[in-house]
Amino acid sequence: MILDRNVIKCYLWTSYYHNSESCMPQFVQSSRTFVLRHKIKVGLLAGLLLGVIVGLSVFGNEQAPALPEESFPLVEVRAVSELANGDALLPLVGTVKSESEATIQTERSGQIMSVNYALGDRVGAGTVIATIENRSEAAAVAQAQAGLNAAQAQLAQLENELSRSTRTTATDALNTWKSAFAAADDAVNNQTDAFFDNDRGQFPSFLLTTQNDDRIEEQRARVGDLLEVWERELGDVSANENLLPHLAQARSTLSEIQSFLNELSQLVNRTPNSGGSAVVASDADRAALAAARTSINTTLSSTIAIEDEVRQSLPQEGSSEVSRENATRIAAAEASVDQARAGLRAAQANYEKTVIRAPIAGSISFIDLEPGNYVGMSVPVVTVTNPGALEVVTYITEADASLIAPGTEVIISGTARGRVTRMAPTVSPQTKKIEVRIGLTQNSDLTSGESVSIALASAPAAEAAETGAPLTIPLTALKLTTEGAQVFTVEEGVLAAHPVTIDRVLGESVIVKDGLEPHMEIVVDARGLKEGERVTVSTAQALR
Repeated sequence: MILDRNVIKCYLWTSYYHNSESCMPQFVQSSRTFVLRHKIKVGLLAGLLLGVIVGLSVFGNEQAPALPEESFPLVEVRAVSELANGDALLPLVGTVKSESEATIQTERSGQIMSVNYALGDRVGAGTVIATIENRSEAAAVAQAQAGLNAAQAQLAQLENELSRSTRTTATDALNTWKSAFAAADDAVNNQTDAFFDNDRGQFPSFLLTTQNDDRIEEQRARVGDLLEVWERELGDVSANENLLPHLAQARSTLSEIQSFLNELSQLVNRTPNSGGSAVVASDADRAALAAARTSINTTLSSTIAIEDEVRQSLPQEGSSEVSRENATRIAAAEASVDQARAGLRAAQANYEKTVIRAPIAGSISFIDLEPGNYVGMSVPVVTVTNPGALEVVTYITEADASLIAPGTEVIISGTARGRVTRMAPTVSPQTKKIEVRIGLTQNSDLTSGESVSIALASAPAAEAAETGAPLTIPLTALKLTTEGAQVFTVEEGVLAAHPVTIDRVLGESVIVKDGLEPHMEIVVDARGLKEGERVTVSTAQALR
């Protein structure tokens, strides 16, 4: 709001003629009105500002909503000892048969060493009733076991040697690759800079006038770009990855630099035309160019040599096979292990012929065994009777025979428990498999003629560690890469990989013969995870 214009004009006019009294009342009244309205506006503004300050003081103390924390994959971690206590499902199907009475005949002649049960006693399936003198058979088993251990040790030593050789070769290859860049960078950017203006720019200019200026300038720009790409990769490549693609790219770049230097040398050594270049190459420049050509030729040769060495020692790109020479050595060592394992099974089969086991659970209705007496071969010595006795008949491959032996406990259809009572000593020529008979050790709802699944009851991890037996883990806990199999542990919220050696896969489980300890806590499901990834351990596991 401003003062009334007419009042101001009246005041100024009358003041000029020294007669301001006529307008003075109006001027004073207008001034008072202006001041009053100005004070009202100032008061309103001050009240508004005070309200804003009070609002900030009241609501400013409330905490801002917390930003959601970064989420990481949720993983479950369990000790190997817990995972190894599960049942390893065998890919086997058996048939339930009824057998109310079973008569045992001796498979070996000799002196009776011990009799553990008498007439009328109840025995479980697979129970050892008596033993025939078997010291030589037991010694043969121990010798075969030692031979298997030695063969496995030789195989492990060979694999370690090849692994160390591979790591050494990878380190040498990485050093050669980096040294090759240093030689290439020096040859192009230092030894040829006397012949170009703006040599490290996008458009280098050749200083010597020739008919091929455009071509040599394009080559200089091209090799400069290749060196920049190479330099950016120096800090991102390690000896743990496949170096073949990087060595191949280095070889290609060095070949282009070699061609560039050869053509540059021809232009520099050519006699200039009349009225030609104002710049003349000195003897020092020519010597530097010759040294650069020699350096690149030597570097290219060493790069090709280390590339061939890496190709022979590392898995081929896109393939999981090692070099032919190493594969032959490993195959020979593995064959020795298989041969030793077969010898152990043969020795165990001979030993089992001296052990008289109950084929089914029941009561002994006949026994003709006394300690110290001599017994002949194929003589009926024990009869076990059980009107409701059942047994399971199944067939296994030679590979599965290393996991099952007489006395081995199994799980039948997930509920019933049984024990292996008899195994055929050889493969059947008709079925090409080994017949196995399993006696039930407890009452069950199985019926004769029913088809059932067979599960191998795994030994506890602690027991397996003491005996040196392989540990069993779920197949989901295994991560398969081009470098081999591995499992993950969680260290400060980050996945750490541990290489393992697989024995074989059994259904949804895998037997690991090396690389695991019972106390190790590994990720149960490694699918979709990778080494170095940050994860979150499930709350239930973290509180354990």
